[in-house]
Amino acid sequence: MRTYPLLSGLLALGLLASCAQYEDYPSHDQYPSTRIAQGLEDIRTALRSSAEGWDLVLIPDGGNFGGINLSMRFTSASEVVMSSEAYQKGGTIPAVVTNPQSDLEAVTKTEFGSTYHLTDRGGIQLTFDTFNVALHSWSNPGWGVPNSYNGDFTFRVDSISRDHNTIYLQGARTKTPMRLTRRSSGDKDQLQRCFAMKQELQGKALAPITLGGKQYELSIFGFARQLSLRSGGKEELLPFHYTPQGIELLRPYVAGSDSLTALHLSADKQSMTTPDGRQKLALYQGEVDLTRRYMQLYFYDGYASEAFLAETRQADQTQALDSYPGSYIFTLHLGMMQRSMPLMGSYLDAGYYFSNWVDYYADFTSVYNEPKQLHMTRMIQQGLSWFYGRRAMDRFYAYIVAQSPYVLSEDPSNSRYQIFTSVANSQVWVKGE
Repeated sequence: MRTYPLLSGLLALGLLASCAQYEDYPSHDQYPSTRIAQGLEDIRTALRSSAEGWDLVLIPDGGNFGGINLSMRFTSASEVVMSSEAYQKGGTIPAVVTNPQSDLEAVTKTEFGSTYHLTDRGGIQLTFDTFNVALHSWSNPGWGVPNSYNGDFTFRVDSISRDHNTIYLQGARTKTPMRLTRRSSGDKDQLQRCFAMKQELQGKALAPITLGGKQYELSIFGFARQLSLRSGGKEELLPFHYTPQGIELLRPYVAGSDSLTALHLSADKQSMTTPDGRQKLALYQGEVDLTRRYMQLYFYDGYASEAFLAETRQADQTQALDSYPGSYIFTLHLGMMQRSMPLMGSYLDAGYYFSNWVDYYADFTSVYNEPKQLHMTRMIQQGLSWFYGRRAMDRFYAYIVAQSPYVLSEDPSNSRYQIFTSVANSQVWVKGE
């Protein structure tokens, strides 16, 4: 019987505790679901608050392909209009925008509409959920199976600046920090100026620059958006993005007490200067510009050195043992074909399995004060065709690029041909036209 008062006391204590517990619960606008909904609405309102839209430097694959300038106008709670420096008047675009390998046509419009949505998945995420050529070109597998340029189309929203002029993002796939910056009315022609800057600088070299008491050779890979920095036989490729003034490195290059952050084009377009104006570097264009034309190289007996012929034999042997056995026609096309970017490619005959060109996008540039020299780099595989010959041709193409830069000279036995010879190794050469 004595247990009844004790039990009733325990029940009373439990009731008091439960009341206190409920008193600590959030209420009204403090509920997590309410806070999340308010956060989503705040971001949605911020996105739509800029009549001119927002600028974004998209950084695919952590910067390996440089940065691409985009602008975005969020016209409703689910619709967005985008523009890209890559698709401006004077440029070209794939006839079928979801298929980069299709024939090109001139850009007739520079704005492209699509949709977006905001969600909360461990943080607010901004997802562009229908295809927009300005953005999804950099994540479309048609450029390279399976990851393309490894560009983001979903972003985590990290924060908004106090003045609401900057929205800090992080790529959901790459984890790369990026940011949306509020546009002003004076930014309307910014993308066209960036496009014009690329047209002006692609394929050009610069006079040497001095950093940390050391001299470096510079060349601009305009399509790869990389600045080649060479010294003592070593090369570093520094990713950049275009600006209306010139180029800006994604990360500063530090040498001793000096730092290179950007280069600005002069008014006469004959030179570029460092932002502090202390160094002025003349621009230079060599005689062979494969960002605007193409050549064919012949990797056959009598037309190529033994070093190159050994690589062609290796490629053929590899392909013969591949899942798609076949052989190559080693007439390499090199430079700007009917695509939006220059490339390198050879023809693979794999019978009923597959017969087509196995292509890889490449980029080319000049070497300062060397009119007959040509420097090159690789960018990314071109579409599904690469899948069938990747094991054989990856090594072959990598070897060709590794021997760069090349010097071109006329074939003394037949003026129809030019001889590509590696500057570093004269025993590596091939004839072309």
